[in-house]
Amino acid sequence: SIWGGADRDPAWVEESDIRLKVVNVLLRRLSARDQEERSQAAIALGKTRISAAFGPLRKMFEHGTVADRRAAAVALGYLGEPVAAPVLSGYLTRAGADPAERAYAAIGLGLLAAPESVPTLEKVLARSLAYRGRGIVELEVAVATALGVLGQERSADLLGRVVATKNGIDGSVRAAAAVALGRINADRSMSILLAAVSVGDVELRRAAAQALGLTGRG
Repeated sequence: SIWGGADRDPAWVEESDIRLKVVNVLLRRLSARDQEERSQAAIALGKTRISAAFGPLRKMFEHGTVADRRAAAVALGYLGEPVAAPVLSGYLTRAGADPAERAYAAIGLGLLAAPESVPTLEKVLARSLAYRGRGIVELEVAVATALGVLGQERSADLLGRVVATKNGIDGSVRAAAAVALGRINADRSMSILLAAVSVGDVELRRAAAQALGLTGRG
């Protein structure tokens, strides 16, 4: 059929109609008065992976409350639309933005799994490590975790330096970098993880052991 309707499987049509109804309900809930309801609707909408949700989620990310922005960042990652990468990267690198909020943009980029965002994430982590301040640790943990999820071997050197640096870097950041190294599973990172599991603090030793488990070489 030229209209694509007469020869479509009825079960597929019914499922498609149900998905459309679900999306429409969730889109309406993005305007709910209750903050938690808006956040949950955004996350659920992202998980539908329907491209039409990008515009409303971007609007929520750019013009909503702090909680809206955090939920929308994660939702944009779940949505999986490549056009979300520059939106999230732009906020991640925005001068003056709250580091704790930038952390959610990093989480979104990790969920989005867009390899083109790796250089930006690496740059943010390297710069952040040179500065200590409110919310910085949360940002660094999020960026290190995102780099691990993205799994690009090029990130192993930076993450390895984070794990190996004993002074000036928060233990939770070193632990997140260790787990990220395990996800990347680069040969040159094994000596760093083996050292960390033997001589690091308790948090780092546990993370390094988990990382070695992820590599299958522990």
